[in-house]
Amino acid sequence: MTGSAAQPSLFGIDSAPQPTDRLFFAVLPSADAAQTIADLAKGLQSELGLKGRPLQTDRFHITLHHLGDYVGLRPDIVAAAMEAAARVQMESFDVCFETAASFKGLPDRKPFVLRGGDGLRDLTALQQSLGAAMKRTILGSWVQPKFVPHVTLLYDDQLVDERAVEPVSWEANEFVLIHSLLGQTRHIVLGRWALNPQRTSTVMSITPADEQAMRIALDQAQNAMLVGEVPIGAVVMRAGQVIATGYNRPVTEHDPTAHAEIVALRHAATLLGNYRLPECEIYVTLEPCAMCAMALMHARFKRVVFGAADPKGGAAGSVVDLFGHTQLNHHTKVLGGVLGQECGTVLSDFFAQRRELYRQRRSGPATESSPFDDTPAIPTGEVLEIEPPPPSP
Repeated sequence: MTGSAAQPSLFGIDSAPQPTDRLFFAVLPSADAAQTIADLAKGLQSELGLKGRPLQTDRFHITLHHLGDYVGLRPDIVAAAMEAAARVQMESFDVCFETAASFKGLPDRKPFVLRGGDGLRDLTALQQSLGAAMKRTILGSWVQPKFVPHVTLLYDDQLVDERAVEPVSWEANEFVLIHSLLGQTRHIVLGRWALNPQRTSTVMSITPADEQAMRIALDQAQNAMLVGEVPIGAVVMRAGQVIATGYNRPVTEHDPTAHAEIVALRHAATLLGNYRLPECEIYVTLEPCAMCAMALMHARFKRVVFGAADPKGGAAGSVVDLFGHTQLNHHTKVLGGVLGQECGTVLSDFFAQRRELYRQRRSGPATESSPFDDTPAIPTGEVLEIEPPPPSP
């Protein structure tokens, strides 16, 4: 979905808002490969007399699927992308680029790119696998049927014929979701998905049990909405059994730490009589923030599963990836994108309703009270009592 064409008005032409945000899946080169690409770009620029400046080293990438340009970041698109990416199962592979050529583009802005041949078959397989996963979400219309793998080096007005270059290769061990701030030359990685047998066999597959548990968390998010809190819910599971639930309540509890994960964690720890929960998994409808991520790691959770990504505060890959930080002691497994669209829709609908209520209050006297006014508080979380095991004979 991009900005529409300018529309005529009574006083002339009203231009539609210009897109500010772009989303796309990509494979990034390793640090060494990126530097090799930068050096190659500078050498070819000088050799061929090109006037365009090479891209910054941190902007070299291989686009897998373009997900659209938008006016503002779209949480529903991000959530759907997270859900699709979580379904991809593939091992790492090598990529190799060995030629350079221009693509036809605007007269003064033709992409000059690296291209390859047989060394990109596995890359094409990844693009197709990701496309198949996208078709199971709202992103189906963005699947590119034709894939021409390339790394853009620079833009120039010259059209350069294909030529051999010193091969550039690296091992692709992950793919990423990138948020590009249009006009600012900034790329923000919103999520990373590893390509290796261990990751795909343990972390990357979404099971029916995962979806069932996330629906329990979504029910808790509805409880938060009923008391006027941002609708985020969580549930702690152990061996398929609900241990404790919680929902967001920092406003009603006057407690800035009362996020859904913390509420559920406290109840679970109290019930089980232990501040360590190594056999437990937690499901939460929104990607944990840094505070919650650290608390979950301190509690030694076996796995953290979230629904919608949080591009502004997520600490599981969107802003930072505390769970993947190699210097931290405990490494909790993480799975994102489970019912991501539904979790994201609950949040976007809530904020849309809040904006509309605010607009009505600003425009004149309120004609009816807010649906959140005078709503009785719901008890914080739920705990499922566990029968003690029978005594040993």
